Amino acid sequence: MADAGVDEVVGRTVLVDTMLVAALSRWPGAAVVNLGAGFCTRPYRLDLPGCREMVEADDPAVVDLKSRILHDRRPTCPVRRIPLDVRDGTALDAVLAATGRTGPVIVVTEGLLVYLPPPALTALAGTLAAQRTTVHWLADIVSASSATQMRDIARRIPGGLALFGLDSLAPLEDPGWQVVAYRALPAAHPRYGTSSRALVDGVLALDRQQPTR
Repeated sequence: MADAGVDEVVGRTVLVDTMLVAALSRWPGAAVVNLGAGFCTRPYRLDLPGCREMVEADDPAVVDLKSRILHDRRPTCPVRRIPLDVRDGTALDAVLAATGRTGPVIVVTEGLLVYLPPPALTALAGTLAAQRTTVHWLADIVSASSATQMRDIARRIPGGLALFGLDSLAPLEDPGWQVVAYRALPAAHPRYGTSSRALVDGVLALDRQQPTR
């Protein structure tokens, strides 16, 4: 993931594909909310049994262009696209609440979290956790060391990019999420769960934490 190479991106996509299908078998009839969906084509290339609908949220320009490109393609489940800035907690809360009125919601954030500074990431995790019907979250993570290498490469781009990695899972766990599965990218060497608890690039499956009594 350090150089955002093709192998890493493909590996991440395959992991999310597999974990999403597994989540839909666990929560049949769930809607999937894909935040920062970009040009993801899962509803067109994957059989998503039990998916109530796929809600794709991104920048208005991306949503418009994608809708025009795919206007004559038939997805395997209903697709709804909405313009949304994921940093707008009020707007995100409204989307999640509306989607959750008819059943559980699975959230996907692929290739998104690395662009969010820690306060924005914690706010996003809190907004997702606050929705009772948001039951599951699939999120790829980038380690702090990988983010540093990615920033070095991004400096070659005019204007550069602000990229942020994780050195712990506190920004996700503290707002109310619990990691239930962790899959390292093929190029990574998983060490999470050892005494060092060092993070590596991979994909997490998270459930909302159950309240303690």
